[in-house]
Amino acid sequence: MQLKRRFLISLIVILLVSWADVFFAGTHAYVFFPLVVRQILHFTALLLTMSIGCLNWKDYDEKWLLTLWLAVYTILILIIMGTALLYLLHVPHSDTLVRAAIYLRNRFTWPIIFLVWYMLHLMTRYVVPKNKEQV
Repeated sequence: MQLKRRFLISLIVILLVSWADVFFAGTHAYVFFPLVVRQILHFTALLLTMSIGCLNWKDYDEKWLLTLWLAVYTILILIIMGTALLYLLHVPHSDTLVRAAIYLRNRFTWPIIFLVWYMLHLMTRYVVPKNKEQV
């Protein structure tokens, strides 16, 4: 019961972080905030989503959920940092790369990824047999 309660609290907090990211750094925020401030707000929302997920998945029996969560978000952060570095160094690169990084950051700040991980947890807990006698 404790894990379900923590999951629901984590989901609500991720929803709030996602909403704040869209409301304060998206929509019409370009009028109020310069580009660098909006990028910092987006990156902070991504890091908060990653951290909330880590806090949620750390006590589950399926330890691979936390490992996979960290691996996916680490790769995503490396992609975003690499794209930002190319942009800052004025290295000629495709605009598609920047759009892909923006797309990935948007999608991984949403709570849907968190729900997918929970579905993976449910599938491994209730669908996959734990030992050979259950087969």
